[in-house]
Amino acid sequence: MEDYLIMPSDCSQDRFVVDTLNQHKNGFWVELGCQGPIQSSNTHILEVDHGWRGLSIDISQPHINLWEGVRSTEHLVCADALALDYTKLFEDHNVPEVVDYLSVDLEPPPITFTALKKIPFDKYKFKTITFEHDHYRQEYLHYNLREDSRKFFESIGYYKLPDAFLNEYHTNLPISEDWYVHPELVDVSMFK
Repeated sequence: MEDYLIMPSDCSQDRFVVDTLNQHKNGFWVELGCQGPIQSSNTHILEVDHGWRGLSIDISQPHINLWEGVRSTEHLVCADALALDYTKLFEDHNVPEVVDYLSVDLEPPPITFTALKKIPFDKYKFKTITFEHDHYRQEYLHYNLREDSRKFFESIGYYKLPDAFLNEYHTNLPISEDWYVHPELVDVSMFK
């Protein structure tokens, strides 16, 4: 448990993935909104300590430049997440049909949900998902991002983790994020 003290994700997203997938090694992630390579990264520990690799996307070239010499850049893409053809992108980067972790965290919050809906969930399944809706941000409440994203995930068969579970990882986390697992790929009884 002590190694969790150095995990760089802002709200223990990396810890959630590591715990849920039982310290799984050599996994694969898809990350929309990767930002820098270490600080606030949801995937740094997965790569460095668990041998994972993945597809990371960010619109900011300065963020992408920070990865050089620090993290793997094999599947690092500088692009607008709203303009991508995810089916082609996933094929080009050999994304497996079952992905261990999907991280969706874009700015501003309304584009997060728009980008999420572009992912080909009919062809790809994700064991774990962290989705930032930023419900606490008053200026975006009229978008109903939290409610709409919950309905969307439910419609495609994902299980939303209870708020009490999220609060164990980070206080007040449910006001900014929801976490999901695919019930065919992860035993949901561990969250009840």
